Amino acid sequence: MIRKRTRQRGNSLVELMVATVLLTMLLGVIYSAFASQGHTYAAQTQLTETMTGVRAALQVMTDQIALAGYGVPSANSPSTATKLVTATSSTLTFVANINCVQSFLSAGASKNAGSIQLVSSAGFEVQDAIYVSDGSNWYSGAVSSMNGNTLNVTPALTFAFAAGTPVNPVNSVTFRFEDGRLKRNDQSVAGNVTGITFTYDSAQLSAIRRIGVTLSAQTRSLVGSNGQPLAVSLSTEVAPKNLGL
Repeated sequence: MIRKRTRQRGNSLVELMVATVLLTMLLGVIYSAFASQGHTYAAQTQLTETMTGVRAALQVMTDQIALAGYGVPSANSPSTATKLVTATSSTLTFVANINCVQSFLSAGASKNAGSIQLVSSAGFEVQDAIYVSDGSNWYSGAVSSMNGNTLNVTPALTFAFAAGTPVNPVNSVTFRFEDGRLKRNDQSVAGNVTGITFTYDSAQLSAIRRIGVTLSAQTRSLVGSNGQPLAVSLSTEVAPKNLGL
């Protein structure tokens, strides 16, 4: 019995070209989906990173601003001691015992004395600015040298103080925005910062009791859908209790 062979026609060039085009389009869709997913992941990662950095920087500021005026005497002789030095929309400078170190005179100190005896000098360092105050009078000076619990100070004491009088080392702290960074004095606290804004409950420096802080930053890369960095802004308010004392 003779069988007829059926000729099987192969794919034509046109069919191959159509298949190639369809495959290319499919691969393009798949690539676009993966690229979009990768871009979204990168954007979310950097946004989270930036938000975390802003929160951490804002916490540092909040913790230290809350101490504004701590360790600064409430006595008004020889004058009212300065707690807030500068309070503008872009810069805040205050005085505080930031490290919460305090000691007391172990012996009375006479007027014009060049040294004081402390119960403990732990936490005190040469060049520290200090306040000595008994509630009526205060002295402000600097530690020129130390020998055990004895602090040599300059200038000489302007008042006499009894044993048990508190002694506080204090720091001048400035927060400001400079060259894309949040600065604490000369140290950088956070990068990729776009601005910082301070607000106050009074225009009079001595009457300020509440301080608002807004910190704005951006992602380190252009990950926004419009080809721009993503922006982050957080705000808080602090009421330093020592400003009212």
